[in-house]
Amino acid sequence: MSQGTLFAPPAPSVAPRELAPAGAVVLRHYQVEAINGGRGFPGALPMLADKGSGLLVAATGVGKTTIAAHVVAAYVSQRRRVLFLAHRTELLEQAKTRFVRDTAIPHRFVEIEQGGSRATWRAPVVVASVASMRGRRLRRWPRDHFGLIVTDEAHHSRAASYEAIYEWFGTAHRLGITATPDRADQKGLGKWHAGICFAFEIRDAIAEQFLVPVRAKLIFVDAIDLTRVKSHHGDLDERQLEEVMMRAEALHGIAKPTVELTGERPTIVFANGVGHARALADSINVYAPGQARAIDGSASAELRRATIRDFTEGRFRYLSNCQLYTEGVDLPLASCAVMARPTESRGLFAQCAGRVLRLFGDTWADSVANGKTDALILDFCGNAGRHRLACALDLLDGSVDEKVRRRAVKRAQEEEIDVSEALAEAEREEVVQQRLELVAQVRYRVVEVEDQFSLLGVRPRAGRWGGAAATEAQLAVLQKAKIRGAEKLDRGQASQVIDALVERRRQGLCTIAMASRLLRAGINPDLPFERAHRVIDAIAANGWRGVPASLLESEPDLVLSAETMLAKRKALGI
Repeated sequence: MSQGTLFAPPAPSVAPRELAPAGAVVLRHYQVEAINGGRGFPGALPMLADKGSGLLVAATGVGKTTIAAHVVAAYVSQRRRVLFLAHRTELLEQAKTRFVRDTAIPHRFVEIEQGGSRATWRAPVVVASVASMRGRRLRRWPRDHFGLIVTDEAHHSRAASYEAIYEWFGTAHRLGITATPDRADQKGLGKWHAGICFAFEIRDAIAEQFLVPVRAKLIFVDAIDLTRVKSHHGDLDERQLEEVMMRAEALHGIAKPTVELTGERPTIVFANGVGHARALADSINVYAPGQARAIDGSASAELRRATIRDFTEGRFRYLSNCQLYTEGVDLPLASCAVMARPTESRGLFAQCAGRVLRLFGDTWADSVANGKTDALILDFCGNAGRHRLACALDLLDGSVDEKVRRRAVKRAQEEEIDVSEALAEAEREEVVQQRLELVAQVRYRVVEVEDQFSLLGVRPRAGRWGGAAATEAQLAVLQKAKIRGAEKLDRGQASQVIDALVERRRQGLCTIAMASRLLRAGINPDLPFERAHRVIDAIAANGWRGVPASLLESEPDLVLSAETMLAKRKALGI
């Protein structure tokens, strides 16, 4: 008989260091925050205890499975059984390895349910394939057996196979983990996951040197003509797309530049179909004999492992596949992704490109020492027609303004780009242009309206992570900082503003409310806190009629010159 309902819920906060034995992986700061709460998010354990479900969003390569392992360990420590769901053999094996390696969970506690492997009822952790947990095999488990279900690559969780499992174990808590919460079919994930318990974006991970920077080349191939390809369920029709991509001109239009541009980089090639993956490998071998192999889902587990081993040992350089290595596979030495599969899905593009963003080593210094300092994305496209194809510019943010995106794409057509720099430059150009237009139309309104976000040096983008509403904790932080309109921000926007507030405080600068007051008086808004407090007191003592002349005479640097103010505003994007 199952004891699932007799176990106490997990403590709302568990120190990760208490879960890991000596020699286990040392958690990074954002992994601790993902487990216990931080960056304006409740954290996995508090949200599961409160809401019963949650979604963990973190960039590919930043250790989502390690985070999940510690959440699993917290439940096991509370004598609650855990079911970990994945949809491929590699993901199951990886999860079991991580649970044992990264935490204090003994190897014997983790059993696999897949194919000929059958987990027992006594296993505290069952790592199962979704395909195996159905029909009689699903119903053999008591409905209250598991206290927690963790779903890897949770953007798949709206499929009927997943929903049947959730419905059967209806009393279990549910944690979904994914790098791409947006789905091509636009189905929301909120049905089974109450909200986002934590988010750590690619842009954050690159800035903090937990992923390598992205460089990209957009390569236009005349033979790739998508004008007659229809869209189906949120992406290009696979059959029609394959007809275009299998043409000899298209194959060689991809193969030749790939060999010429990748140099010695270990490269993963993403194809449209099994036949396309094999044809691309054959075409690449024309220009680099013996350097390309194709692998697909029909290959045995032994052949897959052997292929990966040969790739990592440098026996060949180009690994061509079709949706086999888009998710959950660790190949940190790979430093180039060839997107030979045009797609309208930002999520699919991010999953593919994310395979090559990992550090080659535990730290940035290790990766540099091992020769991996960036990731090259070769994005092959042609005449897209009416389609809005995902590209490398969509990696860093799922809601890039379309005008900004067009500016960056235009630059990418002319030269190799650093994606972060291209987006930042395009954003600055677009914001400056918008401000100039606004000044021309409503000159005095520009003077009267305070843009607190610009004072923080941020331009929050709406719609990231599904546009989920800001949490109560986020709103409390923003309201305390006197950020007006905080209630209108979504969770992604709130997180971006809070990060900027934290950075401002770290630098010892005055609060944003004080900065607004100083700017209205024509004073540098980025004064240290104590100096700003003294200046504002002087303004108040002057009846709020401006800065006393005596103060300006003794501290002339308080007032920025017109040139300095203009340069500062341009740097902030205002």
